[in-house]
Amino acid sequence: MTTEYTTSHELIRAFRQLRHMNWSGRRPAEGCTRSETMLLFAIRRGMSAGSPGLKMSEISGILRVSLPTVTQAVNLLVARGLLERGTDPDDRRAVRIRLTEAGRRKPSRRKKRCWRE
Repeated sequence: MTTEYTTSHELIRAFRQLRHMNWSGRRPAEGCTRSETMLLFAIRRGMSAGSPGLKMSEISGILRVSLPTVTQAVNLLVARGLLERGTDPDDRRAVRIRLTEAGRRKPSRRKKRCWRE
């Protein structure tokens, strides 16, 4: 199996899980809206170890929302210190989005609570 196939397979599985989660009556991650929580989950699941991060267009495609919607949410989460922007090692024009340490902890705590509830 190729890395691309494995990664895409994991993403599909993750989104199926998110789609089937019952968000009713459940609170999003502390201090985040539901859409911001989903964005954090998506980035966490979309990044592999040592990954430079995801492009905005990749995040937009994963969540099936417009690029301006992703940009606005990313800007808020960058300002809160949950995400960071970095350069793409292969394309200096591209910006990669990745979780900060604080951003990695948020979905982890919420995921544990979601599956227990």
